[in-house]
Amino acid sequence: MNLSVEHIGLAARDTVALKEWYTRALDAREVFTDGKTPPAFMLDLGGGPLIEVYPAESSRTEAGNNKLAGWRHVAVRVASIEAARQDLADRGVVFEESIKPAGGGGRVLFFRDGEGNLLHLVERASGTDAGTPGLGRRGSTRAMNFRSKWKSTSSAATMNPSKAVIFDMDGVIVDSEPLHERAFHEVLDEIGFGANHGIDFPAYYGKSDLVVWRDFVEHHRPPQPLEELLSRKEAKFTALVRREEPIFDGLPELLEKAAAQFPLALASGSRHPTIDAVLALRDLRRFSGRS
Repeated sequence: MNLSVEHIGLAARDTVALKEWYTRALDAREVFTDGKTPPAFMLDLGGGPLIEVYPAESSRTEAGNNKLAGWRHVAVRVASIEAARQDLADRGVVFEESIKPAGGGGRVLFFRDGEGNLLHLVERASGTDAGTPGLGRRGSTRAMNFRSKWKSTSSAATMNPSKAVIFDMDGVIVDSEPLHERAFHEVLDEIGFGANHGIDFPAYYGKSDLVVWRDFVEHHRPPQPLEELLSRKEAKFTALVRREEPIFDGLPELLEKAAAQFPLALASGSRHPTIDAVLALRDLRRFSGRS
């Protein structure tokens, strides 16, 4: 069998807050959300397996105990442990332990995420894939390469031949950000907050509607429930998409060429009705499932 780890499951007490922690502290990129309440997310850390953040049904106070039976931590490969520590500290990460020797060679430094789950940085000796012959050549292709000044730049890492192409939706398939903002403004005008909503929309680029509305509700306590705000904005946005068809120039032709060589998929943090509206434009859905 040719096996690889696709993702790691991380049950969270507050999935949105924990997703935001990984986005802020580790430059994670949201590649999928199921749009439910509470939502689940798939996060990409720039290499290695994805992290699935999903709602927990129960929790244990000893979740950060590294000796508790079961999967206990995520190791993050970096080129410089000191540079990584400083960068993470600047982002609000607290380190309670000192740097220690790593099993198999190198050094490690443990820290916790926003819910106390355990992670550690690992720095291996330069010029080798994992620091010692005992760890062989497997470490480099699973290293998580964060988009920051301290990411690993080992030339030994290799890439597998492409087997499929995944397109992001907002900003790649459609020029949708202006329409999202207009849809929000239309709803805010209708509920009486058009001039005093206090939302800095550029600060929410790349984040889901749920995050925007949750922050708004927390600050203003409107009479409308959260689900109503989500649905009203979604309806406004869908109408704008259907009317204006904000597909980027040349996109259908690009998809036609790509679909002739690879299976295609779409990644988006939007809810399913919004995704369906975009895929209905110029019958973009016809490109899915082709190879």
